[in-house]
Amino acid sequence: MQLSIGIAVALMGAVAAQASSEQIISDAQRPVWGSYGDIKVSRLSEPKAPGGTLVRISVPRAGANFWDSSATGAISKAVKKGDIVTIGFFARSGEPGKPAWVNAVVGSVTPPFKAAAVGRVELDDEIRFHCVEGISPVDVGDKQGRLTLHVAGAKQVVDLGPYMVTTRASGSETQLPCARKVKSSAQATN
Repeated sequence: MQLSIGIAVALMGAVAAQASSEQIISDAQRPVWGSYGDIKVSRLSEPKAPGGTLVRISVPRAGANFWDSSATGAISKAVKKGDIVTIGFFARSGEPGKPAWVNAVVGSVTPPFKAAAVGRVELDDEIRFHCVEGISPVDVGDKQGRLTLHVAGAKQVVDLGPYMVTTRASGSETQLPCARKVKSSAQATN
């Protein structure tokens, strides 16, 4: 199921990223969440979220693997080995007072599903722009990548807003508005 998220948005960092060496590799104008697995997907009006809408992912039970159910987003440009990859997305736990988590990955859509960046992001019930960042240990070809948020690690509700994925050379900071940043566990070795 694909749900478009209206944006006026998340893209506070978009203009700044365009002006720096940071390159947006996701669709900044229309980030669309797709999904797969045993989940219920719906829209939720939320005035605090950019664009006023969130996508609610309800996971009725933990999967055998945390990757059994996911939200997915398109990546339209290549990632080169050695690029700094930043995954940014608005998210929160959809259940007040109850934490949730996602495993955020940018990687290849074909086997062996190599990851350019991956990290576990803990969510509370406040909407924030979460980031996962690291140096890509692999090349991912043009239109051969995807953003995936694995959600099947627990029975939980996750609310998602707009996302953005960028790459840049070393020596500069991301221009995305990261409230929290997780270091990628997929790291290039020097």
